[in-house]
Amino acid sequence: SIFTSKSDVLKLLKKHVKLSRIEKILDFTTEDWQKDRNKILTRIATYFPSKKLIIRSSAIGEDSEESSKAGSYESVLNINSDSKAQLTSAINHVINSYKEKNNLNKNNQILVQTQILDIISSGVIFTRTSDLASPYYVINYEEGKSTVGVTQGSVNKTVKISRHSNSKILTKKWNLLLSAVKEIESIILSDSLDIEFGITRNYTVVIFQVRPMTSFQKLKTKKFDLSIKTEINKNQKKFLKLKNANRLYGNFLIFSDMTDWNPAEIIGNNPRLLDYSLYNFLIMKDAWYKGRTKLGYKK
Repeated sequence: SIFTSKSDVLKLLKKHVKLSRIEKILDFTTEDWQKDRNKILTRIATYFPSKKLIIRSSAIGEDSEESSKAGSYESVLNINSDSKAQLTSAINHVINSYKEKNNLNKNNQILVQTQILDIISSGVIFTRTSDLASPYYVINYEEGKSTVGVTQGSVNKTVKISRHSNSKILTKKWNLLLSAVKEIESIILSDSLDIEFGITRNYTVVIFQVRPMTSFQKLKTKKFDLSIKTEINKNQKKFLKLKNANRLYGNFLIFSDMTDWNPAEIIGNNPRLLDYSLYNFLIMKDAWYKGRTKLGYKK
């Protein structure tokens, strides 16, 4: 497996990717740090002269094919490359996060990279759904220059795009991201990946991390993917047929997601399972029907 550490995966990809960018990488082990920290501090200052840096975790087995420890260890932002005090504090902070999780492997790495300052969007893209491995790209993202939401797992917007979508209908931003992700899939020879990304002001896709998805036991078959593609095509045809049907009222047809009881306005378009199940139990079983009847709607 190539998934030995965060840094190792990024170094491998950096040699091959053309549709995305991976920032300069400097890494060292916790054992290296214990032996000669002054030498490492000098290396960092030389390699990144007068730069803002991010000091990142890169533990052995952090993102293995068996399990993901996403968010288990610390990363530290806004470190001045010329400040030995800031660097020392940040590196020790990351190493202490290993110790707190009882991960004492002397080959655990510290990953040092330039911090991107012109980000307009950042997030995580899953190349399949995390529950059933369905063939959709699921993009959890946030707008703005901060990447804190990515590292903390608190991004709050979601887009789901079928793996069979026509690229011509996508926005420029998602088109560029999906092209970069598909290139990574072809390099790693896997279509079940969890990828942290940023998109810069000039629409460059920057890759922060690539790890395997471990939330399902095994991938679905090509037959499963094809059945979903067939269902999507069938529903597209149904939609167009309805759209072109005789209009009931007004100058044009409006499609509505249950206007009088609109779950999308209450629990959102992409509710979590707990939200959905509670709403289904409290409202959709019969409360909505009783309420509508009392208001005079037909039974």
